Amino acid sequence: MDAAKALALGADVVAIARPLLAAAIDSSGAVIDWLQRFIDELGICLHGAGAADLRALRDIGVAPMP
Repeated sequence: MDAAKALALGADVVAIARPLLAAAIDSSGAVIDWLQRFIDELGICLHGAGAADLRALRDIGVAPMP
């Protein structure tokens, strides 16, 4: 997930406006569903990296591919 990589690289914030606005065109329920998927995916990335929270993810950072 791009947001997790950006945060691991030291970003303070990530932009999610475009996909969120696309969901908002459909309904408020679509916005809630999109945000829940985003949070779930970010949690999966944290788990996969062995990070308990976003601060730990930043401390771990990103390793280059061999």
